[in-house]
This record gives sequence, structure tokens and C-alpha cells, in this order.
Amino acid sequence: MTRGFRRAAFLSVTILIVFYILKPSIAYAQNGRSFVYSSRGVVTHWATGSDLDSVVYMGFNWVRTGVGWDVIESDFTEPPTYHWEIADKIVKDCVARNLQILWGLPYTPQWASSNGRQNGYPKDDTARRHWRMFVRAVAERYAKQINYFEVWNEPNNARFWQGTAEQYVNYILIPAAEEIKAVNPNNEVVAPTLMNRRGARISVESFFGELGKLGANKYIDIVSQNVYEKNPKNLVDQFIIGDYECWFVFCVKKRVGLFDIYDQNGFSGHKVWINEFGWRSDRVGEDVQAKYIVSTFKLLSKIPRIENAFVYELKDDDRYGARWGMVRGNELPKTSFRSVSDLFRNYLPR
Repeated sequence: MTRGFRRAAFLSVTILIVFYILKPSIAYAQNGRSFVYSSRGVVTHWATGSDLDSVVYMGFNWVRTGVGWDVIESDFTEPPTYHWEIADKIVKDCVARNLQILWGLPYTPQWASSNGRQNGYPKDDTARRHWRMFVRAVAERYAKQINYFEVWNEPNNARFWQGTAEQYVNYILIPAAEEIKAVNPNNEVVAPTLMNRRGARISVESFFGELGKLGANKYIDIVSQNVYEKNPKNLVDQFIIGDYECWFVFCVKKRVGLFDIYDQNGFSGHKVWINEFGWRSDRVGEDVQAKYIVSTFKLLSKIPRIENAFVYELKDDDRYGARWGMVRGNELPKTSFRSVSDLFRNYLPR
């Protein structure tokens, strides 16, 4: 084989690889408008008052918030004793600002947990009965204010769930969905909010495989996903073409696209929400953080199936080193605060 022939063969393979990677990106850019003209969200945790004023100013109309089972029913009593003070304040302040609410329903109280921590599964029949009662109590208390409920967060992440996918479905998802729908059949169950990274304790494809076997599609209205990637294009490609590991021009496919995983396991007709995406300004810089958030919303606007997305997060928490927020802990806005405000006012009007 001549050197010229080997060089030509190498270039041909390289072109094919690059074309294969880029082709889906070209395809998704040709789709029509979507969610960002009416739905765009931010993770606010327990934000109230003036922090929510910042949410409104930037142009967001959804917040992802919630107070967990471990906080509201921190101690075991019969009948249950619920602590509503924090939750009531959050809901009241969101409603006063006409913000739509995605309400999260994590984590396990120590007394109910299989391992004594918030990532354990409900350990016995009493704990599982109390989980049902807790979900029903939340849905009933906020029946007029909240219609979207997120059932747990990242149950494939060891930090938040130490049970199996089957235990998640049987102990958490199905009971919660039944109680949420019993209060109002029009309520929407948002789940399972998996992490997409390779280091997950249970991979996305394995977890959805179990969801498919167990018929979980009947209990989920909106498929939710947390997605953290190096840049906006990689984030979107996770849904369209899958996960690749690349060295120079050579790439190995680690899994198929998230849409394919959903479709293969009974969720082909389901809407999709991204419940977390973002970049740390202490790693990429404030200007790059702003650029990436804006670019992500623009890219997602061309994927009709993704109907909502939540930036992680509103505000830095100075107790921790990570700087995910669009507002600093001292209340001063970052570049992303201004960029997102401009985006929603000018490019993506309300």
C-alpha cells in the first residue's frame, strides 16, 4: 500500500467520522420554534422575596423549587406532623410574582430511611405509607398553586439514591404518581430526573431499561433529565446523537442519544424537560458562563420535543465553593444575569 493511498484512506475515514458527528447537529438546527417562547426556568432552591424579583426581572417564568420529605416530615409521629413554614413562604412568594412552579419531592427522612440517610429508600411498610401520605398532603395543600410535581432528583446518583431502579419505581414513583393524580387528574408527574454523566451509579440506559420493563411510562407525564456538558453543543448532542469519547478526530460511541433511550423504553410520546443545566463561573469564567447559557437556550429553541429547561442556578451559595449562580452571594449580578435578561427581552420575547 503506497503512502499516498494510506493518506487518502486516513482523510476519507476522518471526513466520514466528522460528518457522522456533525450531521445530526445540522438536522436538529432545522426544526421549528419551541419552548423558550413560553417556558424557561431557573433552579431557585428555597429562594423567596427579592431573590424571586431577580427571576422575574431576567424574564424567567418557571422556577424549580421544593422542600423535601426529610424537611417537612423530619420526625416520626402518628399521625404525621408536617412543618410547612418554609414551603408556604416559597409558594406564596412565587404565586405573588406569577411564577409557574415545578415542585420537587425528594428526600428520605432519617427515621424512614434504609440507611439512616436522605439517599436511602423507605425501609418498611410504615415508611412507605408515610411517603404516600406526605405526597398527598403536599398535593392537597398546594392544589390551587402547583400542578407539576418532580418525583425525586437523580435516583441514579449515589448521592441522592442508594436503592435500585426497581425500588425507585415501586416505593417512590408509583405511590407518588397515584397520590398526585388522586388529588387532581390533570396534575403532571415529572420524572425521573436522572444525571447523564458516565460516573452515575446506574447508567441512564440501564435505568430506563428498568423503567420500560416495569411499565413506568404509565406513571410519568414528562420525562425529565439533568444534563451537564462541556459546552452547549455537547449538551444538545447528548439528546440527538448520544455520548462520545473522542481523541483528536477519532470518537467512540458510549451510548445512543437520550431521545433514543426514552423511545426504546416506552416514552416515545412523552415531552422532555431539562431540569438542570449550567456552568460554574469559577471554572469557565463569568463571560463564558453567560455565553453558554444563552447559546443553550437558542439551540434548545430548535428542538420541539424539549419543552422546558431550567438553568442551574439562580444564586451562588457562599457556604460552598462552587459558583453556579447567575447572581453572586453578595447579591451582585454576574454577566449571565444581564445576558439572559437581554436574551429573553430581545431574542426570545415573552
